[in-house]
Amino acid sequence: MNSNLLFGIVGGMGPESTNNLYKKIIENTPAKYDQEHIELLIYSNPKIPDRTKSIINNNSDAYNYLFSSCEKLVEAGVDYIAIACNTAHYYIEDLNNSFNTPFINMVEDTVKNLSQRLNENNKAILLGTRGTIESKIYQRFLERDNINYKAPHNEHINSLMDIIYSIKSKTYKNKKDFINIINEILNDLNYCKNDIVIPGCTELSLIFDQIEIHNIKYIIPEDILVKKIIKIHKKVGNKIEAIY
Repeated sequence: MNSNLLFGIVGGMGPESTNNLYKKIIENTPAKYDQEHIELLIYSNPKIPDRTKSIINNNSDAYNYLFSSCEKLVEAGVDYIAIACNTAHYYIEDLNNSFNTPFINMVEDTVKNLSQRLNENNKAILLGTRGTIESKIYQRFLERDNINYKAPHNEHINSLMDIIYSIKSKTYKNKKDFINIINEILNDLNYCKNDIVIPGCTELSLIFDQIEIHNIKYIIPEDILVKKIIKIHKKVGNKIEAIY
């Protein structure tokens, strides 16, 4: 058993959400001592171009930076790579095929977890960036697993993008407006009791972590990633118990 398992995380998209992810890993690892925590290399690269713009404009700008970031982690000797950005998962298969180091697919794992929580009478409601929604990063896994879902239309995507960019620029402060926008979107998408919302953007997850939206069930993709990292560490690395 490898007791020195090393995880690599490509972050910086944005930096605050990467910090939040690391905080969750620490909080959910049941370590009694420093030495029982998970070994991580986090490459926070805020220079990675806007993923949505790269996808919409069909250019390789974001991919090239992601490749370079992953390459640095591979050269450092990591055993697994995770990407702390939902939209960047548009490139994860190409990245996975480019390196021998395995990637943890946060999007696919989120949908797998969701399939265990939803019954056939309920649906998933997907929120995220324009890049995530229009490139169907989540939808293809939802359809593969026969999960009913609804995604926002163009006007709602514009509202979500405004929120996301304001969080990145630290100009977003009105949480009440956020709740109103989310409720409006969910109403338009016919949210019903026991439906589950996927805030498929790390900036949206930041806000979902900070506020309470009454009577809404949701699943945070970063939480699923944290659980997966701890699970792999428990199984392959140090003998620690994961918190579920």
